Amino acid sequence: MKKIKMILLGLSLAVVFAGCAQSQAPASDPTPMPTAESEKKRLTTYTFTDEASGVQFTAEVPDAWKKTEIFSQSGDENQEVSPSAGVQFLFSDDGNQLFSIMAAVNVPFDVDESLFDSQPYQTEAGLEGQRYTSERDGQIMEYFIFGTGETLPQMFAVVILNADNYALYQADIEHAVKSLKIV
Repeated sequence: MKKIKMILLGLSLAVVFAGCAQSQAPASDPTPMPTAESEKKRLTTYTFTDEASGVQFTAEVPDAWKKTEIFSQSGDENQEVSPSAGVQFLFSDDGNQLFSIMAAVNVPFDVDESLFDSQPYQTEAGLEGQRYTSERDGQIMEYFIFGTGETLPQMFAVVILNADNYALYQADIEHAVKSLKIV
């Protein structure tokens, strides 16, 4: 039963990101995917701004990370409403290895808590929330959800990595989430 729930959760996440793919715009300075050899751990303060939703945040990330910005859409008869806005950092060509920092702009973001270990989490800027972690079949899924969802936009971060990539990027991802600040 838990495996089915995990599959459904993964599929729903894929649908959310696939739906947002229609509103994607490439970052103004695309960079190659990171590799262990090429990454110098130079950090940059990345700023995301979505004028349509008013979402703006910063996070410190390695400047070698390849990013794709996802902007919100209000929706109409030709375009579906996008539920979130933010940035994805991809760690594989197929997009199945990723770290995203997002803001739910239309509906709150949550997870099935029964599938994850959870603990309270707080950023350096004082954002409070929960950290949900699960490892199944060598795949690590981690969600950082800030706020209760009663107030939108609601910040969250998603990590979906195999165990090897998680070990390689865990410290940088942790730093990025800790440095998350709403501007």
